[in-house]
Amino acid sequence: MVLLTRGKDKGLLDRLRALEIEAAEVALLEQVDLPGLEVLPGRLLQADWVAVTSKEGAKRLLWAWEKAGRPLLKVAAVGEGT
Repeated sequence: MVLLTRGKDKGLLDRLRALEIEAAEVALLEQVDLPGLEVLPGRLLQADWVAVTSKEGAKRLLWAWEKAGRPLLKVAAVGEGT
């Protein structure tokens, strides 16, 4: 049995099922935006570099970047998913 986070690994789920490997999507994690996220757009304007370490972090960075007016940023992405 392979457990995958619901809604995030459809391609992997399809491949596992094609190989007749039992797999299920289960709500294992939930991302919750904290109130501090609202200050991120302003902080981006002051940043020398931004490091992103997850897909969810990249989504929040994109949101903040657009909200800040798409300023020029130096971004470091850590990991294959980012």
